[in-house]
Amino acid sequence: MTTLIIASTEFELALLMETLKCRQKSRLLDFTVYQPDSPREDIPIILRCGAGIANAAAAAALATALGAEPIDGQTVAIIGVLDDKDVSGIVSPLVGHVDHWIAVTADSPRAIESGELARQVANLSGSACLAAESLNHSLQQARLLASPADQILVTGSFYLVGPVLSELYSRP
Repeated sequence: MTTLIIASTEFELALLMETLKCRQKSRLLDFTVYQPDSPREDIPIILRCGAGIANAAAAAALATALGAEPIDGQTVAIIGVLDDKDVSGIVSPLVGHVDHWIAVTADSPRAIESGELARQVANLSGSACLAAESLNHSLQQARLLASPADQILVTGSFYLVGPVLSELYSRP
């Protein structure tokens, strides 16, 4: 897993290098981001996507990665999925690895609305799933749910993970 410090001026270069690596290997883009000088800065935010975690095989690879790196705490997942993707195939492999779900509408006209996605995730996981009104709301909710021993997983479409990276990178 690659640890990036958001305050670094080399962030964009590191992002490009990791993107190229993921294209050459498993196509699983995997970052752990610690955001200095922010509320709850001690909670890692893990950004994982591939050719999007948009199919069962990619979700299974993510589940394997989560299982290989267990944490003492819980995992809070923020998920956004496009309407032409298999929500069941994405959520089902992750169920045993995610303790709290937050659905958000990815930044695409093809995205599943957060309320509908939350309904589907709740039905598939057997757990409650919050529906966030916006990207910022999803990050706020995740930080409220998480403790320092926990991790926040952002997964699904590049149309979610990309804006989250931009949001985290743009904060002072």
